Amino acid sequence: QSWSHISRINWLKDGSGFLAIGKETEATPLQIWRFAYPSVEAVQITNDSNNYGNLSLAADGETLATIRSDSVESLWSFTPAKNELT
Repeated sequence: QSWSHISRINWLKDGSGFLAIGKETEATPLQIWRFAYPSVEAVQITNDSNNYGNLSLAADGETLATIRSDSVESLWSFTPAKNELT
């Protein structure tokens, strides 16, 4: 499996794998993934249109912290008024 981006790798406390921020292609948002060790089988944890960053696991391995970025986009159109001089 190829990846466009992998970062913020955090090993799980039991050593069975790690969590990371990643995306498979440039067109997809950054999501949270779990990678098994040693097989490196990937399972997507989040699956939405947000981007995730700064992934961190607490020392007890039970708490995950991340930053989710929402992207709001709008497309506006208008028809300019005609100015008529009389």
